Amino acid sequence: MANIQTILDGPRNVVIKITGNTTEAALTIVDVSALDPACSRIKIKRMSYDIAGFGLELLWGATANKNIMYLSSGPGQELCFESFGGLINDAGAGVTGDILLTVTGTPGAYTLILELVKTTTINYHG
Repeated sequence: MANIQTILDGPRNVVIKITGNTTEAALTIVDVSALDPACSRIKIKRMSYDIAGFGLELLWGATANKNIMYLSSGPGQELCFESFGGLINDAGAGVTGDILLTVTGTPGAYTLILELVKTTTINYHG
C-alpha cells in the first residue's frame, strides 16, 4: 500500500507526497472531499517524481476513469504546468474530482509529489 502524506492543505493550494513499492490499481491518492476546505475539483500545477524501473499512471476519477498521464521510470523528474494554468480535470460522466494512481509493470520504489490548486469548475483559471 502506498503512503500518502498531505504536506499542505490550505484554502487554495494542496501539496501531496506519495511513496510506495507495491502494485496499485486505481488507488485514490487525492480525495477532494477530504480536503479542508473541500472542493469539487483540483488542477495540477506541478509534479516531481522518482520511479525505479516501472511506470505510474495518473487518472482523473470518474465513471470511466480518464488518463492524466503516464510517468515512466527515471530519477528526479519534474513537470511544471503553471505557464498555461495547470492540468484541468476533463473527465466526463460521473466525475469525482479525485486523482487515482495505478502502478504499471513490476513495482519498485517510487516517490511522487503533486502541487495542486483547489477549484470548483473545469474552466477555472485562478
